[in-house]
Amino acid sequence: MEEKALKRRYRQENGVYCIDLKLQNYRQLFDERDPAPFRERDLDDDAADYIITAAKEFSWFHNFKLVVHLPKPSAGLISDATIAAAIKSYFVYEADISKKRISNLLKEGYISLVIGLTCLTTLLTFAHYLDPTGESKNSFIIILREALHVMSWVAMWRPTGIFLYDWWPMMMNKRLYQRIAGLEYEVHHY
Repeated sequence: MEEKALKRRYRQENGVYCIDLKLQNYRQLFDERDPAPFRERDLDDDAADYIITAAKEFSWFHNFKLVVHLPKPSAGLISDATIAAAIKSYFVYEADISKKRISNLLKEGYISLVIGLTCLTTLLTFAHYLDPTGESKNSFIIILREALHVMSWVAMWRPTGIFLYDWWPMMMNKRLYQRIAGLEYEVHHY
């Protein structure tokens, strides 16, 4: 995003952009359906989406932090440190999940590659034996040979898609989650 647009959209403190998340209470930050302790609880989908969307606006050379704004705390409620730790924990977990998804996708890619190369070799070999010179005038042989060529390349579609296109968006998400997990977190009270 252009620097001017970032300055209009996000405030700065000492040259660091702030992603401000103003909440009515700390419960808005967490998924209330999750029975885990606060430190391990999932973030609310809207809160997580806001943080992720905002973080995507910053290039890798921009410094930014997350500032959660809450009303003055009441006695016995969740501490500021616990809120910061819960946010960090959520994004560490999301980065780990992304890493596992990438690993699983690459395993699928290698299996697909073996299957695809086996099909490619088998079908092209069979097509070659049908018409070794490629000069047959028999319509059936010509159609079958071309069908085998098309099928052999279609067999390579999935591994090609995985290794050329599918893995890198997942890698970018993992890096983004790691970046968010490594942010400075602040809790301010109003």
